[in-house]
Amino acid sequence: MTAKRLIRGRAGVVILCVMAILAFAAEAIALTTTMPGYQLVTAFPDGWTVVTPETATRYAALLGVSSEVAAEVMRSDNVIVAAFGTGADIAMRVRMEETSVSAVYFDIDRYTTAMRNAIRADYLDDAAWKVTGVRFSAAEWKNPSKSGRYLRLTYIRRSEGETIARGLMAFTVRNGREVTLQIEATGRQLTSKEVQLFDQWIAETTFEPRLEMPLLPTELVFEQPLVRETNGLSVRVKGSTAPGALVTGSLTQGSDAPFKVGEAVAKSTGAFTLNLTLPREGTWTLRVESALEGRETSVSETQLTANTARIPFNLNTPLEGEVWDAQPRLAGVTLAGTEITVSDGGNVSKRTTSDGAFSIKLGQEPAGTRVVTVTLRKKGFEERTIQYVFERRWQTDDYEAYLKSQVKSLSYANLVADPAKYTGRIVKWSGVANSASDDEGVTNMILVTAPGKAETARVYCLADEAPQVDPDGEVTVYGEITGEVITIEGGDGETSATLPIMKLLMIASE
Repeated sequence: MTAKRLIRGRAGVVILCVMAILAFAAEAIALTTTMPGYQLVTAFPDGWTVVTPETATRYAALLGVSSEVAAEVMRSDNVIVAAFGTGADIAMRVRMEETSVSAVYFDIDRYTTAMRNAIRADYLDDAAWKVTGVRFSAAEWKNPSKSGRYLRLTYIRRSEGETIARGLMAFTVRNGREVTLQIEATGRQLTSKEVQLFDQWIAETTFEPRLEMPLLPTELVFEQPLVRETNGLSVRVKGSTAPGALVTGSLTQGSDAPFKVGEAVAKSTGAFTLNLTLPREGTWTLRVESALEGRETSVSETQLTANTARIPFNLNTPLEGEVWDAQPRLAGVTLAGTEITVSDGGNVSKRTTSDGAFSIKLGQEPAGTRVVTVTLRKKGFEERTIQYVFERRWQTDDYEAYLKSQVKSLSYANLVADPAKYTGRIVKWSGVANSASDDEGVTNMILVTAPGKAETARVYCLADEAPQVDPDGEVTVYGEITGEVITIEGGDGETSATLPIMKLLMIASE
């Protein structure tokens, strides 16, 4: 995501920056700095301290890091130059990063409207700021004649639930690199003069263009993922590319030379329909190309198997590796009328497709290795079984939302009266983390669920890893009742206690 790129950054971007450091009140040039690789002319206020990775060691205190790592911190965050005001609470930074997309499209004006809309939506994605700590409240594309097109952004930076800084950014793409200009105030709002300073800074910043811009790609966007299995010798591929581009399909088998099996010319809208005729059954490498004079040819490849006696089963997204979806699914296309039986752990579901399209929800709950078995049946074909093995993973917010949906109310009195009755129930309780320790590799925590009362309700939590809680601190947890109990021996005059056991699933973010 673009927002995440701004926070994490990537080291190793080589740039040449020719900076004219100007006073904004019509002062003379104060400083010129040159770095190898790229050309940029920008301006900073007179009297501000200008820092580059090469000079970072001397100004480590301004960066808030040790002198040993100051230069690397700037490079890893893609900061090529920063300027700090006379007060310690205001700073300006220029970031640059070459990405696979910016290297090809080279300049923001070569990005399509859809691409620019996607960049804007990326910054405003609510899920991203929970990861990065930076929340963008406004994002608007501007295109002034002097500075050129850029995305103007308003943001706040948060840490541990507190707002620690506020600022403005300008994002653009120039000379094959993403460029971000930023002004940020720590612990306060930007003043109206600082907002004006930011807008003037954008106006003062210019880029020296390069002439060697790469060709734009024709691009290939398919309506559905390229088919991998077919029970016939005809395949149809629909999608979009550059208007007027020649789209061709070719096959390769083993070390044989590729041969063309279909072609089409994209319409004025860019849409195309490519009809392919396979010479015989077998497994092939299908290559689809889109070529147009003055554009870089785009290519997509996949393995294609033709077997007239087998029910084809094509997934939209492969079910392999790590799967992080909040709701894992089997979705794709097979033959109309196919009966699909899915065995997912102890759950079995069955359905018959009407038109061949299917979308089947898998179980959400287990994390770790999952094995899903799919059985296909259709009259005139042999029964077919396919097995998928993948690692189920959870995004923290998705997992908490799932657990919240599974919670059922349970009183402490009912639990202690018959713990086995509630085995497997998901609960959410708040209280004090009375103690946390490791016992022979097993982490335990006694959660006091009714602090401050004469007779407290206590639950013994078991966790795979040591919970991150403050001793005697208030905490809210999600847990699964095990149906078992444990006796805690008393000490210092206390009597022993028998506590219900709960498997700790997660500590809530609230």
